[in-house]
Amino acid sequence: MKMFKVIVPAVFAASLTLTACGTQEAKKADTQPATSSSQAATTTSSHTEPAASSPSEGAKAMKQTLADMKTQVHADHAAKVKEGADKLEESWSKFEDGIKEKHPDLYEKVEKPLGIIQGGAKAQKLDKTVLSKSIDELDAVLTDVEKTK
Repeated sequence: MKMFKVIVPAVFAASLTLTACGTQEAKKADTQPATSSSQAATTTSSHTEPAASSPSEGAKAMKQTLADMKTQVHADHAAKVKEGADKLEESWSKFEDGIKEKHPDLYEKVEKPLGIIQGGAKAQKLDKTVLSKSIDELDAVLTDVEKTK
């Protein structure tokens, strides 16, 4: 139990740190000219997942990814869980600013479990209990996000 009390805050802190580092890299990428490989990656991802034009659509896409991730967590497929975490972050980034401005309380409720999921997915060994709990928590919050306008 003591170990659990240490691991959860550590994973949360690591995920916040990693999330902040990813933000800086994204800003740098926006200021640099795009290369053909990054344009190809953008084109490929836009064909596989439609852009979320509303929080409701974005939340639905995230909930589908969460359902897939939960299956992968229980199957202990770390690589697939990491891919799912990246998809979640990508989906969330499409509409998070609107939620942050209009519903700051919901924004915080999404960020907490999302950060834990991001950190947990990058760990060498998956903590199934923490990830499952965070996935369930995020799924419940996304239900509230779907109801926003």
